[in-house]
Amino acid sequence: MSANKGDGGMDNKASDEQGRTKPGFAKQNCRKAVYAIRFADRDKYSGFAMCCQLWNREDFKGLCYLTPPDRPHMIEGAVVKETKQGFVYKSNGHAPGEWEFKALTIENFRKQFYKLVIGGEEIVRSVETTEELYEWFNSRFPA
Repeated sequence: MSANKGDGGMDNKASDEQGRTKPGFAKQNCRKAVYAIRFADRDKYSGFAMCCQLWNREDFKGLCYLTPPDRPHMIEGAVVKETKQGFVYKSNGHAPGEWEFKALTIENFRKQFYKLVIGGEEIVRSVETTEELYEWFNSRFPA
């Protein structure tokens, strides 16, 4: 998986000293990016994920992420495919199967995903770019 694709993919190869897989994002930083999630047992996207990080340690191999405004999650599994707009993650734990993570853009948020968050219409009116959208989420739900 290439870290230079610029397509929202993740690089599973390089890990830092804590065992976190270094993100392979060229256009956006994984710590800032916000994704819509479609779980394996659902037909539609039903929530958001922020601060996505892959971990590769002896005691845990999987994805860690935050669901605003709830809490962090640690789901065992692996990235099985990169897509132009994100990645597909196979969960071996909660809701087993393939989960789709689609990076939010100002366009897809305005068209579809604003409905998944309380006050989505207000967010649409207050941000102009994808970067501002990420800043909105990250300023209200810091990791």
